[in-house]
Amino acid sequence: MEVSRKVADWQIKNFQSKRPTDWVSGVMYMGLFDWAELSKEEKYDKWLKGVFGKQYWQPHGRMYHADDVVVCQTYIDMYNKHKNPDMLNPTVARIDWV
Repeated sequence: MEVSRKVADWQIKNFQSKRPTDWVSGVMYMGLFDWAELSKEEKYDKWLKGVFGKQYWQPHGRMYHADDVVVCQTYIDMYNKHKNPDMLNPTVARIDWV
């Protein structure tokens, strides 16, 4: 648990993605969401909400590229946890459009 906490804290401290909605960031978000659930530490959930809020819960740009919707998996997880439609609406709009 201590090693995982250090890794999660390092990721947050050093997060500087030029494309915060791309697949690389999306994979990190999935891991951090799982860690937040396992550790029961609110700060990780709060950090994810902050980052996603700045992104307006949007997927990445390309309409037909699977890499660009990876981030949506964590949006779905966050919606299932918090039941806030703002977390899910852009994902549903993208999937419906495609």
